[in-house]
Amino acid sequence: MKVPGIKTKEYSVASAIPAGFKLTFDTIGGYLRDLKLVATPKTKAYESVGSFIAIGQVFPSTWDWYRFMNILALLSIMLGVMNLLPIPALDGGHIVFCLYEMITGRKPSDKFLEVAQIIGMLLLFLLMFLAFGNDIRRLIH
Repeated sequence: MKVPGIKTKEYSVASAIPAGFKLTFDTIGGYLRDLKLVATPKTKAYESVGSFIAIGQVFPSTWDWYRFMNILALLSIMLGVMNLLPIPALDGGHIVFCLYEMITGRKPSDKFLEVAQIIGMLLLFLLMFLAFGNDIRRLIH
C-alpha cells in the first residue's frame, strides 16, 4: 500500500545504520524545538499538549504496521527525551545532581534535594493537568 507523502529509499545494511541514527537525532532535535514552543505562551503550542487520549487518537482507524511502528518509535523517543529533561523528579534531574556532585565534590543537602523533588513533581503534575485538561476540552468541543 502506498502512503501519500511517504518516499521509500533503499539502504544497504552499512548505510541503514547511520541513516537510522540521523533520523533519530533529527527527530529528537525537532522534539526539543517543539518543547521550546510549548514553553513559549505566545505560540499557543501548549494547546496541542495531550495525554493518553490524544495519543490514542494519533493512531489510524485502520491497521497499518508501518504507521503503527513509526508512531511507536516516535512515542519512545519522546518519552526518552522527556525523561532526560533536567526536572528534579526525572532521570535528567538526577543526572544534573550527579554532575554537580562530580564537579564540586560535595553532595547537595538533603533539604535541597527534597525541595527540588517537590518542585519537580509539581512541574510534572502541572504538565499532566495541562494534558488532561486539553484532552477534555477537545472532547467537549
